[in-house]
Order: sequence, then C-alpha cells, then structure tokens
Amino acid sequence: MNPVLAWFDEGAAGFLTAASLSLAIQLIGCAIAITYLAWVWVAAYTEWGNEDIRSGEMFVIWCRSIVALMVLLYLFTI
Repeated sequence: MNPVLAWFDEGAAGFLTAASLSLAIQLIGCAIAITYLAWVWVAAYTEWGNEDIRSGEMFVIWCRSIVALMVLLYLFTI
C-alpha cells in the first residue's frame, strides 16, 4: 500500500477511504456550482424583468454561466 494512503487510512481510523472522501468533495462542489448557476440565471432574469438589461445581455450571461458550469464540472470530476 502507498504510504500516503496508509497514513490516511490510519488517520481516518478506517471510517473514510480516499475514494469516498473524493466523491464527497466532488458532490458538494458540484451542488455548489449548480446552485450558483441557478442563482445567476434567476438574477439575470430578474434584471431583465426590471428592464435593467436587454435580452441579448441576458442571453450572454446565460451562455457564459453554462460554459463556466461545464468547466467547473469537468474540473471536479478529474
């Protein structure tokens, strides 16, 4: 066994494995990223409804947020 994994297993007392901890971090990170995306969409829609931004600007915000989400989800699953 790799010494680093052995140290981790000893410190976690066998309760957590590195794979389950990595999965937990990925799930929490993805949930935060998707929640942020929903907030950006609602904020852009609200600003559009208040006529603070035009529909083209809202479309650009939505497209940029989708690209950012794809990059973040890729980085979380590496």
